[in-house]
Amino acid sequence: MEETSLKPGIRVSIVDLLGATILEKELKCAQDNLSIEETGIYFVQLHQYGELLAVQKILVK
Repeated sequence: MEETSLKPGIRVSIVDLLGATILEKELKCAQDNLSIEETGIYFVQLHQYGELLAVQKILVK
């Protein structure tokens, strides 16, 4: 599988419903592993150079 590279400076944050940051990392490619062990509802936030680009709600079962 070929990795799709991303523009530099893309960071992902995963935040729980209480606003606590569960995971934060700089993405190197579109297939980076963002494993979450706990079930629940989370918000995935994409940032580039400190600017919020997108937010998506996810459900982890």
